[in-house]
Amino acid sequence: QKIPKCPVDGCRDKLHLSNRFECGTCKKTYCVKHRAPEAHPCSDAGAPSRAPPKPAPRAAPAPKSQPSRPSPAAAPVAAVIGRMQADDEEMAMRLQQEEIARAQGA
Repeated sequence: QKIPKCPVDGCRDKLHLSNRFECGTCKKTYCVKHRAPEAHPCSDAGAPSRAPPKPAPRAAPAPKSQPSRPSPAAAPVAAVIGRMQADDEEMAMRLQQEEIARAQGA
């Protein structure tokens, strides 16, 4: 039986039980890296659109009373999110390897 691959152009990841995700918007199945609607050509009609997503409108800048500085909490939060994503991908890869090992042993 041929294992399906992620439908995103250029992605060659195989869709095993441990790394396949169905998009809640377009109802198509993608790999771990492309599971978010922002990471694949997504449309709610069921067929992916080729147009890139439109950027969100920007709010008018607030009046400057003080020099703007990045929030001191922004960097640690971004680091935590990056580690969580890396942990998710590592766990998916480990589960995928276990699944392959079980399939080869059976």
